[in-house]
Amino acid sequence: MVCKHVGLNVASDSFITICYNGCNSAYGEGGLILVSGDDPGALGSQNEQNNRFYGPLFNAPIIEPSTPQEAKDYIIEAYQLSNQHDIPIIYRLTTRIAHSRGKVTYGPILEKPKEKGYFQKDIPKYCSLPPHANRNKARLIERINNIEKESAKSKLNKTLPGKAQTGIVTSGAPYGYTIEALNLLEAKDTPVLKLGITYPVSRELFTSFAQNHDLEKIIVVEEMESFLETQLKKLAHEQKLPVEIIGKEIYPPYGELSTGDVALGLTKILGKEPKINIQNILQKYQETSKIIPARTPTFCPGCPERAALAAIRRVTKDQAIYGGDIGCYVMSFFPPLGVTDWIVCMAGGLGIANGMSFKTDQDIIALMGDSTFYHTGIPALVNSVYNDANVLLLIFDNSCTAMTEHQPHPGAGIRGMGEKSPPIPIEDVAKALGVKYVRVVDPFEVNHTINVLTDALKQRGPKVVISRRECMLLYQRRLKKEKPIEGPIKKEIYWVIPGRCQLCLECVKTLGCTAFRRFVDEEYDEETMYIDQSKCTKCGVCKALCLHCAIARTSIIQYP
Repeated sequence: MVCKHVGLNVASDSFITICYNGCNSAYGEGGLILVSGDDPGALGSQNEQNNRFYGPLFNAPIIEPSTPQEAKDYIIEAYQLSNQHDIPIIYRLTTRIAHSRGKVTYGPILEKPKEKGYFQKDIPKYCSLPPHANRNKARLIERINNIEKESAKSKLNKTLPGKAQTGIVTSGAPYGYTIEALNLLEAKDTPVLKLGITYPVSRELFTSFAQNHDLEKIIVVEEMESFLETQLKKLAHEQKLPVEIIGKEIYPPYGELSTGDVALGLTKILGKEPKINIQNILQKYQETSKIIPARTPTFCPGCPERAALAAIRRVTKDQAIYGGDIGCYVMSFFPPLGVTDWIVCMAGGLGIANGMSFKTDQDIIALMGDSTFYHTGIPALVNSVYNDANVLLLIFDNSCTAMTEHQPHPGAGIRGMGEKSPPIPIEDVAKALGVKYVRVVDPFEVNHTINVLTDALKQRGPKVVISRRECMLLYQRRLKKEKPIEGPIKKEIYWVIPGRCQLCLECVKTLGCTAFRRFVDEEYDEETMYIDQSKCTKCGVCKALCLHCAIARTSIIQYP
């Protein structure tokens, strides 16, 4: 099972019970690994929640790799541990680990697992209601305790010896920062306990680390809240270890760490200065960052969602309330679009809009992706219909789950394993739920889209407008796979007519297409707009939106 950190919130309802039940069959075969993609610093998420705290809540072991090689190797160990102890395991990655690169050595190909099995009935194990739940909980505590004992000898944990009386405990990506920081400080004699199993922390392993190195202080290097630090302080208290444990006194409980952050924190405790002036480097970085233009996340050129958002802005004059949601269209709140007033969770755009519709007479438009509609949007739409909420739901249907690498959904006509299947159209579902006003538009047909949105806002009650156009990335990939045409081909281009452009910037402010550039036309000796043909996808939306008819479409003959 794979999800990002907020996805585990949705899965937690069932996952906690699965931990009670165990993941093995009655024959003792099978393991379950839940891969949680955490995001310290909220680099691409609506929060940076620390999913390590799910470990104690679920009584589920947590395993964290530090390198690409470990990410591969540890998953095998995690599965074997899960299978052996009949317990699900949280395999925690972070954004930095997931995006890292490195040489990875493969081992032998394991035997292909069985594709089919036989379900053996076991009511006390799988029906987790009283009194079975109580017995399952007791068995779960026993299993997690066995994991803690086995962790002392696990090769997922390792100790780097040293003679210094101040040691370090760390895990995950911060382990790499720690090693680099110790090199900068020339403090290689510092003992380090690197934990691959971060919950539960082995009492025996930690105690031996502290006692064998005669440590007076232990620095806990971890990102976000004090998860390891809290466990270690508890163990130190129970074992009566005379050691001071330091963590959040020097490292913040939020955001990502870096080698510089770790080094500066260690300097405060170890009293050693790094070989380089980290403060100067950070200052130069901040100064340089002010000079370099910011790269605001934005839609791909020719994205149909960009076209639909431009139509919304043209209709509402930016005066409506826009309920945002989770998908590519989260980028709509960035300038110059600004078509999002809140982002909470999947289907939160419509869910919140439903309630808000009874407290204001303003026009309310909820945004939702096609994949989100099938995943969590249908219950919110049922709520809209049942309560007659005056909300316009705009669904971006681009035939895939575009934000997470184009996985199929029930409307795509392709199943998860690639087989073709009759799709379940969104409009059929909406009508079946009782929505009376349901329309499908092509966002590249700008004027028609504007007319439909204008008409929809005049209707009372729940309305659904489906903006249907294939994801531009999928479209371009499909074109590349097609057999190339031999000989000259006819090609369309869009260009700005010299002298007609009034530099009103409507193409930038309303559409925000990245194919547009400002430049000085030497022939006319005036500043105007220019379309970068290397980025233009020939969608034609800019031509329809241009207030001064300054964009033309021309056919040219291109020779191979």
